[in-house]
This record gives sequence, structure tokens and C-alpha cells, in this order.
Amino acid sequence: MKNKVKTISLVVASALLSSTAFSQITFSGHNETSFFQQKRESTTAGANFKGLGSSKSLGNETVLTATAKSKLPNGNDVSVYANFLDTDQTTGIERGFDIGITKDVSFVYGYDRVLGGEIVRSFTPLATNRQTDVSDSFAARDLVDVSSGQHAIGINVANVGMTGSRINFAYNPNRSTGAVTGQSSDDFNLTTTNLSKGYSIGASTPSINGFRVGAGMTKIDMVPVANQDINSKTGSVSFAMAPFAIGIQRTKTDGTGDITNTGNNEDTTDLVSGTYAVTKDFTAGLAYSTLERTRNNVASATDAKLMTFSLAYTMGPVVLSYDFEKAQDSAIDAISNNVAGNDTTANKLKAKVNF
Repeated sequence: MKNKVKTISLVVASALLSSTAFSQITFSGHNETSFFQQKRESTTAGANFKGLGSSKSLGNETVLTATAKSKLPNGNDVSVYANFLDTDQTTGIERGFDIGITKDVSFVYGYDRVLGGEIVRSFTPLATNRQTDVSDSFAARDLVDVSSGQHAIGINVANVGMTGSRINFAYNPNRSTGAVTGQSSDDFNLTTTNLSKGYSIGASTPSINGFRVGAGMTKIDMVPVANQDINSKTGSVSFAMAPFAIGIQRTKTDGTGDITNTGNNEDTTDLVSGTYAVTKDFTAGLAYSTLERTRNNVASATDAKLMTFSLAYTMGPVVLSYDFEKAQDSAIDAISNNVAGNDTTANKLKAKVNF
């Protein structure tokens, strides 16, 4: 895989450098390795919860990003980028482009790119990553989107009414094509299924006396009649005044997505988080969320709780981080209700080197 990544990178570099259309070409990336340790406890009712996941593991990811920028004849910006990914499990390579329509409006394309409501998916301040990135815990749920592991197009609008504001719209006409292999040509996907289609929109303000506001929504039409359509919304307010930053966010999702499940299904995650810059290189963070869940018209008897304590230390190109996670009364999977006594503790150490 590493040799393939190097070969592809050289080919792309050669193609970009041979074109006079691009005035600025850059390469960047990172290599990161993490150590993960987890312990699970459960009641008799959730005994199989203890069997999920491994107790200790190592992981690694390498990403090389090639980016090219230039100008259209009318002076508007155009940019293109592609990520070349080397991991143990590769599901897709992030890539995309922006074509300036006006100074502040761009037509965008992306595969596995942060588009639409995803731009405010993690709006509250965090020292490392969002809560669900630590262990993929079922004790919290992010805003559902149409671009993760998928092809999507849309419009990005900057500086709406005030400098620094942003609105991003994304559309996906067939989410079934995102992970399809062996059925794609160079520039189109041909698939016999069309399980869902949808759109997503996100908006954020710049800092106004330290306050920022973000909101996003996603609507997905599930074609199979056994699948509930998805309606996902999020809203958040954050405040930052060095060295502190705090924020609150609510995310409510109706529908479980690509999982057959009869009846009404809802998830409501309430999150509060804060960070403190101990020094310019060392940051501490704390996040706490609750998840209210309904499956097949039955509300969970208890809310799931998720607490994350994080530390991040930067030394030039090197970032060292630590996450401690404690989940309580978690569901065992995406289609189940919360279960009292399904508790997890996890520790994650990560070393990341940027280049």
C-alpha cells in the first residue's frame, strides 16, 4: 500500500507540475499512531456488551495531501486537492475542488469531505477531537450528513452579511454510490440500487464579542419503505475569551438511516464542553453529553452519558494528545435502546507528526 501511495503521489505531482494553469502547488500531510485501551462493564441484561471491542490496540494513519490553487480568467479563485491515505482499513480517499463563481461564492465537489451541515457538526470547543472520535461510542450521536464516505456537490458562500460568516449547501442524489466498488468508470458511478438521496446545509457566524453561533440540518429520503427518512438538526453557541472557551450544542435526529427498523426512532444529544489554554502549546478540555434515545416507538428508560477529558501538547510539527472517556448506560448498537449498566472507560494516547 505504501508503494502504491508513493507512486500515485508522484503521478499527481507530475500532472500538476506539468500544467501552467496552477500557480501554487503544495504538499502536506501527517503520520499518527495511537494506543487505545478500553474496559467494559455491564449488567446481566447487557452481558454481550462486554464482548465488544478489544481491550488494547495500536493504530496508525498516514495522509499525504496535494493541493493546487490558481485563478480563473475573471479573477475568481479555483482550487483542487486530493488525499492519499494509507491505513489498515481504507474505505475511501478524501478529495474535492472549489470553483469560484464570485469572490465569496464557490461551486464545490467533495468525496468524504466536510460539506453541508457537517461544517457545524463539532461547533463547541474541544482540545482534541469530537467525542464520537475517541471510541465510536454509541452513547452520543453526531449530526447525520450526506458527504461522509460519499460523493456530494454544493455551494459555499462566505461573508454573508458579516465578514467571516459561512453558509454551505451539499446535495447527494444517490448515497448508494459512495462505497460501491467494481462498478465505477473514471468519472461516473453505475449502480443498480438507490437506497437514499438527500441534502444538507450548515451556517456559522464569526466571533462577535467572543460569541459564535452555528446551525445545521440534513434531510435524507430513504427509498426502502422499511427505513425511516432521516431528519437531523443541530444548533450550537460558543464563547471564547482567552484562555477559556465554552460551548453548548444540541443535535436531534429522527431516523436510524440505512438500518431497517420499524416505528419511530429518535436520538437527542445535548453536549457542553470547554477548553483551557494552560500555555500557548498546552490545552486541556472537558466535554459532557447525554443521549436520549427512542427505538421502535419505545423510549429508553435511561439516558446515556458520555464524559471526555482531553489534553493536547504541541511541539512544532509534533502533537501529543491524551483522551480519557467514560460512557454510562450506553446502547449496544445503533438500532438498540440505552441499557442501564452498560458502562465503558477508555484511554487513548496519540502521537501525530505533521509534514
